[in-house]
Amino acid sequence: MSRKPTPSPSPEAVLEGLMDRAARAGSGEYEVMVGRGRSLAIAAKAGRVDQVRRSEELAASVRLVSQGRLGFAHTSLFTPEALDRTVAQAAAGAELTDPQPGLGLPGPPPGDWPVVETNDPGLDDVSLENKIDRLLEMEAAALEADPRVEKVRSAEYRQGRYAVWLANGHGLAYHHEGTVVSGGLTVKAAEDGEAEMGYESEACRFYDRLDLKAIGREAARRAVAALGGRPGRTGRFPVLLENRIAAQFLDVLSSSFLADAVQKGKSMLAGRIGQTVAAAGISLVDDGLYPAGLATSPADSEGTPRQRTVLIDRGRLAAFLYDFPRARVDGTSSTGNAGRGGVTSPPGVSTTNLYLSPGEIEPGDLTSRIDQGLLVTDVMGLHTADAISGDFSFGVSGFWIQGGRIAHPVKGMALAGNLFTLLEHVAEVGADLRFFGSVGAPSLLIEELTLSGM
Repeated sequence: MSRKPTPSPSPEAVLEGLMDRAARAGSGEYEVMVGRGRSLAIAAKAGRVDQVRRSEELAASVRLVSQGRLGFAHTSLFTPEALDRTVAQAAAGAELTDPQPGLGLPGPPPGDWPVVETNDPGLDDVSLENKIDRLLEMEAAALEADPRVEKVRSAEYRQGRYAVWLANGHGLAYHHEGTVVSGGLTVKAAEDGEAEMGYESEACRFYDRLDLKAIGREAARRAVAALGGRPGRTGRFPVLLENRIAAQFLDVLSSSFLADAVQKGKSMLAGRIGQTVAAAGISLVDDGLYPAGLATSPADSEGTPRQRTVLIDRGRLAAFLYDFPRARVDGTSSTGNAGRGGVTSPPGVSTTNLYLSPGEIEPGDLTSRIDQGLLVTDVMGLHTADAISGDFSFGVSGFWIQGGRIAHPVKGMALAGNLFTLLEHVAEVGADLRFFGSVGAPSLLIEELTLSGM
């Protein structure tokens, strides 16, 4: 006779069970996080559903702090024996690891948690059939956008619902839920024996705000626009960075604003608070409360309330980002920037919704201000940029600008420079702020950069 599987305990029961065991461990400060995630992914190809994948997971972790030493362990098994073992592993770590400056756990906030907009309560009520129909409409929109679009290589819709519970021995108790939906596809366009690929994606918190047809049309536009590309001129020219490229550059630079990098001497910005580090038109903000942002939440991964922090204020370096331990080292307050790669990872300093404040000039008007130069719409090898020094040299493609107008597509070019110097030589900031994941930027017109044929 077959035995029925033992039902999984509730997240609240797991939290309570680990908190009780952690308190009895007697190692000092203790914290428990429980996370639950549910996801759906639908892939389509040639007008038909290719794959539907669902997953659900529940995991928990324990942090114990004893005399500046950290013990950390996690589990996805929730029997009494598994919970005992998890706390025992964390306690052993708290005895064996080296002390860390500032290590400790925060208490509860003095007031209520901020109210944020991150959860789509109706997402689960939308039928699978509706989601499939919209995915197929995205694929069809790409194919119908231009006769040169030959095929859709991949098309996918994803959604996720997550919830976290966090508590510690100082009386902090926090719970948060959120949703994320996204769509993306890659298309191939061809003409006169030449082929180019185009990709577009979008992610947001709410299902009814996700325009899948627009994603399909934009992927097609990008592929078709790249046909006929050839190298531009070699030399130093004005460069207009499309907002998605500016956001990618900003992502590389983001670690320089994290307090752990500053304290370890791995940031070129160390010791420069109050100094000019960018053009006057540049203001950089990290906002953990940005409306419906993908990194928005009431609290960070330690339970400190999120906040809005201005990092660069009209060209001057104004602040760094802190979690609780790094703030204690510098004798300041946490900015609510503790983040985790997941429940099964200990927290560290991270950005939230990081963005450059937009200007007032539309991208077309930025183009009209360039006599000769390059509009960059794609980069290859961005990972090779040195996040500490800011030096970069990688392949780019886009459009050559002549007399204030787009002249022809460009490919086979290399762009070289330094990301910190680039910020200092921003001539104009566009009005087209857009987030790509949790990093956002408008288009940026750079005075001059070095271009060369590859």
